[in-house]
Amino acid sequence: ALAGWPVSRGPGCLFGRLGMPPGRIAGSLPVAIAFVVCCAVWLWSLALIGLFQRYLATQNALLRYLSESSYWVYLLHFPLTIGFGALLYSLPLPALVKMGLNIAATTLLCLASYHLFVRFTPLSVLLNGKRHSRQPQGAQAPAAFH
Repeated sequence: ALAGWPVSRGPGCLFGRLGMPPGRIAGSLPVAIAFVVCCAVWLWSLALIGLFQRYLATQNALLRYLSESSYWVYLLHFPLTIGFGALLYSLPLPALVKMGLNIAATTLLCLASYHLFVRFTPLSVLLNGKRHSRQPQGAQAPAAFH
């Protein structure tokens, strides 16, 4: 008797109704809206990837730096955003100003900490797979170091 329960009642449990006849999904409009939104997100993602590949295909030092720092920024941004939000909460400023200050402070601190504590350290190998030297590319080391 319970062997057919997952087939006949399982989908109903997922959508919130146990007594629905099989083959009809409860709340099909929200499911359709969720499906359309999901498709739109995928299409926007593919469109943006295509635009970036077409118009930003050349080497760009700033974008390269930002892409190399992205994992560190990802790891660090959440606690900083919460912390700066807590600090700004009681200030008598408009919400949009607080939000702008929070974003600016979080971004600056994340990028500064990446440059100081990650980029030229062994941690860079762990996060990015390579370690950068402090000398600019193309610069020659002094003769004593050859």
